[in-house]
Amino acid sequence: MEKANKDFCEFIKDRISKTNRRNSNCAGTALYIVGELEEDGVINKSKSKEILSNLKRDFSPEKGYIVYWGLDGVPFHIGVILDELPLMVVHRSGNNGLLIKDSLDELNSYLFKHTELRPIYKIPSKLESFLI
Repeated sequence: MEKANKDFCEFIKDRISKTNRRNSNCAGTALYIVGELEEDGVINKSKSKEILSNLKRDFSPEKGYIVYWGLDGVPFHIGVILDELPLMVVHRSGNNGLLIKDSLDELNSYLFKHTELRPIYKIPSKLESFLI
């Protein structure tokens, strides 16, 4: 299992190096990084909801997992957990924004401090295939 996680982390690092700043948003980039999309680009909330609804949910964050904040499966913001100790998330800051890395705690407190939104963790299908 450790080798599978290492292989998947190499996969997502390669994808991060290929992200496109133009014509992309947080959902398109995060789903591209983990292999749910073939290209990095803008996708709408209904498409991202559809993709996320087909992935298994976990209740604790792990390296390589998708993390998102939303209601009724519709994401408001999405990133990918890259590091543990502390938990660090790579995410795109808005449409065509920079790809940045923040701690999960910072994102929770900064982005959603005035809401009841809590992070939801999804296991990318490619990560599951690395584990088989």
